[in-house]
Amino acid sequence: MPDAYLRSICVRPIEPGERERFDEELDRHHWLGHSLVGETMRHVAIGPDGVWVALVGFGAAALACRPREELIGWSDDQRFRRLRYVVNNQRYCVLGDHRRKNLASAVLARSLRRLSDDVTVR
Repeated sequence: MPDAYLRSICVRPIEPGERERFDEELDRHHWLGHSLVGETMRHVAIGPDGVWVALVGFGAAALACRPREELIGWSDDQRFRRLRYVVNNQRYCVLGDHRRKNLASAVLARSLRRLSDDVTVR
């Protein structure tokens, strides 16, 4: 059973006024920086003390990716109808001194659980 700290982690989309902070944190803590491409969704994980502990950035899937289509077995028509249900994780970063056992998994699980609802709201 996860500890109380992990149970208290809240994951949510960033608010409009938080975009600059999100980008700055990624620049500081992720080797690829903040450049997300295409249509994107940005999530922040917040600890029980209100401190940002992790960032997750998702982006729309590439229009064409031969290995993906071969693996899934989609025809061109199927790909065009279904691609909106595919998302790429473009960035994932646990911030600074907040690393602890199972935090990354807990954040990713919460982020994925809410992702489809967050995308349809936007």
